[in-house]
Amino acid sequence: MNVLSQEIVTMDQILETYQRVGRGKLSLEPVILRNVFPITLEKETTRLLNLLGLYVQFSGANSKTPKTFSSSIAKSDLSPDLIGKFEDDLGLKLGLMSDNAYHFLSNGQIYARIIWQMGYQTSISDSSNIQSKKTTGFSLPEYLTKMIVGFDDLDQFSQRVARKYIYDFVNVYFDCKRVHGSSRELRTGLIEQQTKQQVESQGELIISAINSVYPKVDVTPDAMRVHPMRGGYCGYILFSFDNLIQFTESKFAPVELAVKEKINFTI
Repeated sequence: MNVLSQEIVTMDQILETYQRVGRGKLSLEPVILRNVFPITLEKETTRLLNLLGLYVQFSGANSKTPKTFSSSIAKSDLSPDLIGKFEDDLGLKLGLMSDNAYHFLSNGQIYARIIWQMGYQTSISDSSNIQSKKTTGFSLPEYLTKMIVGFDDLDQFSQRVARKYIYDFVNVYFDCKRVHGSSRELRTGLIEQQTKQQVESQGELIISAINSVYPKVDVTPDAMRVHPMRGGYCGYILFSFDNLIQFTESKFAPVELAVKEKINFTI
């Protein structure tokens, strides 16, 4: 299976999100000038779009109303280098607002529409109802899910590309969901869902992604804990000290182990 030829979302699909096609074409001009289209997996701009979507999925919201789209990232310590890449390469300016979240500003509605059509959809609102992450359920875009679960079936060159996207997925997950750490273990949270099965499916996909690109870590489903919470279910994945050591063998590891000097006299 060759993933490189996949066009994640077409310009026509983006235009479908506008009530007036002519207005949509004018809005897309800044994106077209930056060579974002076609949105295919081998392009670095697509990887940046995917990173945007991942941060919105794990720490933010991408909301659709009958007339507008809006996106934000709740992680207030987002990497300054990454913020710079979004602005320099995509023309997307992020602003830290009074709610301590980064909101999409310049060209923000355009990119909110693009990542929505890519599959990062967290909230749908109308005049009488708001469907949040908890009610819509955790999901990843189809192209990313296929790369994770079908990684071993990819040809060698496609694996090289897929590995970058899966590394990004795992690193964003750790960046947003690291909830507890000690000298011997680390916990990463799972997004709250309505059913236990939804949380378990989310955890299984994350574990599958980790084992695809960090095979020595060898996380098992037993590392997942799921429990009831506020009328739904949540949970976490527990990484042992042995897991963490195996992570650090990769230069793309989402964790690092610190060595602390200790004076230990033998006298």
